[in-house]
Amino acid sequence: MTSTPSTITGTQARTPNPALLGAFWFGTQLMWGAVLGLSLQARLTQTSGSAAIGEYAVVAALGAAGAALTQLLIGRVADAVRRAGGRRTAFYVWGALGAAVALMWFYAAPDALQLGIAFVTLQVCVNVAIGPYQAVIPDFVARERTLGFSSWFAGLQSAGNAAGALAATFLHANMALAITLVAALVLSCALTVAHARRLPLVPLPAVRTAVISRVFIDLFISRALLYLGFYTLLGYLYFYVERLPGVRAAGARMDTGVLILLFTVAGIAGAALAATFGRRSDARVVAGVGGSGLALALLTLVATGQFSLAAAGSVLAGTAWGIFLAADWSIGCRLLPPVAMAWGMAVWNLSIVLPQMAAPIAAGLAITASQTLTRLAPPKVAFVLAAAELLVGVLWLARLPPGDKRV
Repeated sequence: MTSTPSTITGTQARTPNPALLGAFWFGTQLMWGAVLGLSLQARLTQTSGSAAIGEYAVVAALGAAGAALTQLLIGRVADAVRRAGGRRTAFYVWGALGAAVALMWFYAAPDALQLGIAFVTLQVCVNVAIGPYQAVIPDFVARERTLGFSSWFAGLQSAGNAAGALAATFLHANMALAITLVAALVLSCALTVAHARRLPLVPLPAVRTAVISRVFIDLFISRALLYLGFYTLLGYLYFYVERLPGVRAAGARMDTGVLILLFTVAGIAGAALAATFGRRSDARVVAGVGGSGLALALLTLVATGQFSLAAAGSVLAGTAWGIFLAADWSIGCRLLPPVAMAWGMAVWNLSIVLPQMAAPIAAGLAITASQTLTRLAPPKVAFVLAAAELLVGVLWLARLPPGDKRV
């Protein structure tokens, strides 16, 4: 296979802009900040009452399964388009439009069954776009600049999550929130597509390399463990806040939104720190610092019973997670084979999707098993488990090769 030349030359070619290239990432993360952080739990509570905490595990797992299958299927198609000299931007557009319809259904669903189907549909549609979009940095950015762009994307992810948390916290009318999220998703997609279509493609190497290898397996396991801890925190934070002294049931949504906002704003600072000081460090070390800091923050939440201390723990957690995210995408861009980047990232992204499925199941089993062993409230049991998962993931990072060695 010969190198694929850029299809844009001369005065049309532009230097990639991280803000414009990452705009769609901001829009998708704004949506997930609202849906995964607050709306799914709150909407299940609206439709199922006291059964919501049990139904959450099932609905979250089914949605993650739909996301995983979609990325694997779409990744193959998107890579074929890329190897033929084309761009993956059409996938962004169709995925965003499908997600817009699914979002409206999700917020209008009158019962738990429709809510669950709408959520799975949303996961499928979003991942039609996100599977190919995960390759946007290696598609348009030279390898030596990936850490800088990865840091930008980490900051945009945190900013998007913060905006989503704010929207879900203060827009109490379901349809007003739905319209806001749809507008952000479609507009951000349009900005990224317009910019990407005017950029030159990074040429592909002539040699195709295997995606699955020992190094890839270590990359997958370390990332999966770190995300397992993260999704346990995200999934049980609402239920944790409900049980804090002085928090009324009616105010749990607002107080959870405040903690998520603190987490995500601190994540922007963490990404900036990683971008500034991480240039001289191995990306594995940067990721390890972030994972360890998040584990410490979770144990802080377990130890406290006051909202003010929980807020401090959320700031620490967000800073640590921002540091990890800044290194995460950079590690993937450097290790995965460019000629199969979308499918490789789809497989790699199972290390995010599978933890979405496994986190509520594993935490549920831990909560059940701990009932006769500890007096900890169920969400705190979940947080202890998450801290352990994070620390094992940090240790596993040491198995990855340093530098630019590819899978």
